[in-house]
Amino acid sequence: MELVIGKDGDHDVAVDAQELVTGRTCIIAQSGAGKSWGIAVICEQLLQARIGFCLVDTEGEYSSLAERFPLIRIGSGDDRDVDIERANLRDVMQEAICSRTAVIFDVSETNMRDKVAQLADVLYNLESRLKKPFLLVLEEADKFIPQSGDAIKQIEEISRRGRKRGLGLLIATQRPSLVTKNVLSQCNNQIIGKLSIENDLKAVSLFFSSRKEVTELTELEPGEFFVMGGLSRGKVKMRFRNRICRHGGQTPRLVPAQPVRPGDRRRAEPCGGKPQ
Repeated sequence: MELVIGKDGDHDVAVDAQELVTGRTCIIAQSGAGKSWGIAVICEQLLQARIGFCLVDTEGEYSSLAERFPLIRIGSGDDRDVDIERANLRDVMQEAICSRTAVIFDVSETNMRDKVAQLADVLYNLESRLKKPFLLVLEEADKFIPQSGDAIKQIEEISRRGRKRGLGLLIATQRPSLVTKNVLSQCNNQIIGKLSIENDLKAVSLFFSSRKEVTELTELEPGEFFVMGGLSRGKVKMRFRNRICRHGGQTPRLVPAQPVRPGDRRRAEPCGGKPQ
């Protein structure tokens, strides 16, 4: 089975679903280069194919997926299906794995590290027994598996031994140099967009055969990515396809305001009301 995730000119770019769901993949691009858009596109294609996954949402920006697709939202917000503080995570995730249901695990309003560590432990133990294809998508991976500091050990374990259990891992980051090499080096599938910082270029150089290829990353336009490894036949340059759902990760737009006239001394009111 293949999932069409983007375009190379007029040609569809498809990735192998089995490799995506049970392998180890990284999506890497600097801020504003389209990483969150790409993750959402992949999730939409998984949802359309009824392939189970759990997305760790650190900013609460993927809830719009629920507007078009059936899924389970675990979190602290009013739109949650399951309260993250009271959830029997083992039961919820077992049901998700067995029914091929997607889960949005929103940690934007809670202790991220503790909750993600608990999730990784539950998934690894469940899949050691169930052995059904399921994908863990980890946004802002540098928060949970840093190069400097304590990485969540069970995520490292998933990167090493998850495949035989049917448990895949997709990590996403703007700063690959801040992600532990123990996990980054395990990612045999790569989707890499624009990077400019030298340390980050060095961190991804293990995926390329020459310095010239690494330098090409600095020349990419926002939205352009290279797809490499086991996901595709050779290195492919592409743009992710259009979203099905409303995109929740957009930068707030600056809108024109009424200009201040000379002599106008009225104090501006903040969004919360009149100044004190």
